[in-house]
Amino acid sequence: MNATVLFVGVALEWMAVNASFGFNQPLYADELIVNNVTYNVGSLSNQSIKAPAPTLGPPQDANIKLETRLDGQATLTNETTHIDSYSAKLVIPSTAQQGSASRALMSYNKSLSTLSSFGLGFIYNRCAAIRNLLGHQR
Repeated sequence: MNATVLFVGVALEWMAVNASFGFNQPLYADELIVNNVTYNVGSLSNQSIKAPAPTLGPPQDANIKLETRLDGQATLTNETTHIDSYSAKLVIPSTAQQGSASRALMSYNKSLSTLSSFGLGFIYNRCAAIRNLLGHQR
């Protein structure tokens, strides 16, 4: 059985920020790297989703869907970026209820076997929360 991957992206969840005291600490994500192709997060258009055609060369624009659950916050901003003009800003406020989350997702909609690599360009002050989010402990 080969599952279909609907989206790729980054999520900030209550459990991760609670474990590292990362409430109110924004995560800024401005690039997704899928199968060695870099996509810029900053080209958000009415929060719609467009599946870009993978090509080699300079970064491609990717329309990103911002999602929230419960008290999570997700916005497009130019406050802090890594390589692009804009980034997705994900925050879990200190008053958030357990289960809150925020996500920046790019449509993929292909079989799992076609996903050979995945990466992110982001800035986050609470790296422990990212390690917890990715399931790595050091």
